[in-house]
Amino acid sequence: MRILGLCILYSDHKLSARELTNFFGLDQSSFYAALQWFHSVMDIPIPSAAGTGGVRFYHASFGDFLKNPSRSGKFALDQAKSHYEVAVSCLRWYASAIEERCELEPGQCMCPSQSMELTWAPDSPGSVDGQNGIHIFALTTCWIACSCVRYPYITNVLAELRLFPFCHLDPVPFGFVHTVYWLEQVSQVRSIPVHREGTR
Repeated sequence: MRILGLCILYSDHKLSARELTNFFGLDQSSFYAALQWFHSVMDIPIPSAAGTGGVRFYHASFGDFLKNPSRSGKFALDQAKSHYEVAVSCLRWYASAIEERCELEPGQCMCPSQSMELTWAPDSPGSVDGQNGIHIFALTTCWIACSCVRYPYITNVLAELRLFPFCHLDPVPFGFVHTVYWLEQVSQVRSIPVHREGTR
C-alpha cells in the first residue's frame, strides 16, 4: 500500500514508476507484484517505459474510495502509515542528497552517513536517472509529510530526525515551518510507544 498511499495522498508528485520504486527501496519485481491487481484502475507503465512514465489512477474517485473507510472497509488506506512511510523515505533521500553535495573534507562532517542506493537501476550504466527526480520530490515534500505523521508513528519519525544533517540546511527549506509546528504539538505528548515496523 506504500505506492498507493503516495499516489493518493501526494497525487501531484512527478515521480516516474522507476523513481517511485527506488524511493521506497523496492526492486522491479516487487513493484509490479505490488500493483498486479490494480491494472483495471491504474495506468502502470511497462518496464521499458518506467523511466519516464508515471503511475496514475484512471479515475480520482478510486483514491477517494480508498480514503473513506466507511466505503472501502478492510481495503481502506491507512493514511497515518502512508504519511509515515513517505516521510521516512523523504528524510533518508533528502539526507542522501545533502551528503552528496557536502563540501567538507572527509572526517570534518559529523553527520551520519545517509547514502541511498538505487534498487531498480537505470538501463544506461552511469546514468543518474532515478536520483534527481527522487531528490526533488524529497526536498519539496519532506517537511510537509513529516508534519502529517500521527500516532503511532511519531516516535519513529523523531528517531529519523535525530539522524538528519540539519547543519547543512541553508536556507530554511520549503515546508520546514510545518514541521516546527508539528514538533511543538508532539512535544506535548507523553509516553508515545515506538512502532517497530520500518525502524532502523
